[in-house]
Amino acid sequence: MKRFYLFFALATVSLLMAVPASASVKESIKGTWEYQVPTAAYEYSKGQLIIAEKDGELTLVVKFMDGTKISGEQVKFEDNQLTFGVTLDNEFIEVACLLEDGKLAGEVQSPEGPAQLTATKKKQK
Repeated sequence: MKRFYLFFALATVSLLMAVPASASVKESIKGTWEYQVPTAAYEYSKGQLIIAEKDGELTLVVKFMDGTKISGEQVKFEDNQLTFGVTLDNEFIEVACLLEDGKLAGEVQSPEGPAQLTATKKKQK
């Protein structure tokens, strides 16, 4: 019986430690990211990804160099991978990035073919 209580106590502590850890990972993606897609059309090649949380769900806005903003769709962040889509010029564009060493790197899938995306988090003042 003591083993059961010991196991239950260890399982509870492990669970309580895991929840804040996953929350901190989610916190690491939130903020403003400066992105580059060198092979994209000039007006889309640089800008910002603005990631926030609303009602427990991640939100994402893409802000282009000219100030135009579009909302991300199907925004997910799991296992250090950010995925989302945007509708641009009546085409759905899919993006998948991996968060490593404080930077995002991944691929944009568009009708013109795949393109590499990189992003660095903008420092808060």
